[in-house]
Amino acid sequence: MALKLEGLLIPKERNFFKMLNDQAKKAEEGAEMFEKFLESNSTEDFKKVIKAEDEGDELRRNTMINLAATFVTPVDRDDISAISKQLDDILDELQTATERMNVYKIKGDGHCKRMANLVRKATQSISKAIVHFKENKETALRDVLEAKTYNKEMKEEYSKALENLYGGQLTMEVMKMREIYRHIRDCGKATAETANCIMETIVKTT
Repeated sequence: MALKLEGLLIPKERNFFKMLNDQAKKAEEGAEMFEKFLESNSTEDFKKVIKAEDEGDELRRNTMINLAATFVTPVDRDDISAISKQLDDILDELQTATERMNVYKIKGDGHCKRMANLVRKATQSISKAIVHFKENKETALRDVLEAKTYNKEMKEEYSKALENLYGGQLTMEVMKMREIYRHIRDCGKATAETANCIMETIVKTT
């Protein structure tokens, strides 16, 4: 009886930093697959982006299930939930951009590729921030600021893309490409929001 009672009183340890890191790595993987899709425009790479998003959804679900079952968390549960959601949003936006390109039969141009490269770099910085969060918050803060810098560069590239796009007639193809640019920009916005959530959590726990 004592052993059974002890088992009930000792809560199961859940590693939320690992869960968030798993989500961050999946977002990084999705960004890498998206870059490859822009280069190849292949069905195989298209499927890899979609698969990464599906797996990201499962990781997000796992994080939330564990969060709901835990009384004490290493940081505020709302912060864990917010970071988890934003990481999932990165993959959602990558999936949307990929699907639109597939439907419209549009190949990514130089602007798409440069923006996608900056999104990938931002996801790498976010992954580093989550790894460093527990042991070295100062380094983690530098990581998220780096991610935000990449997003700023991406917004500048987005503006250049639109400027070039509107140099001629507003055709259907131009409108389609504008939508693709917007979805890739939204991927960047999702990385910036993730970085903001992590930064706010760092400040609250320092």
